[in-house]
Amino acid sequence: DQPELFEEIHKAISDSIMRNKMRAPEHQAQLRNNVQNAIQRVIFQRTKINPMVIGMVSYASAVQ
Repeated sequence: DQPELFEEIHKAISDSIMRNKMRAPEHQAQLRNNVQNAIQRVIFQRTKINPMVIGMVSYASAVQ
């Protein structure tokens, strides 16, 4: 119902991924935590509701 909220969440996820220096699969837990925290922060700032965010990170190989 709130497309602007989803836009903010999308931007927060993208920013979190780009800032994360550890992008290899062995750092999956750290990346997941960073993304979850970014989502929680945006939702709390907009709604004052502290959400439970459960994330999953999946890596795909680049096809050449």
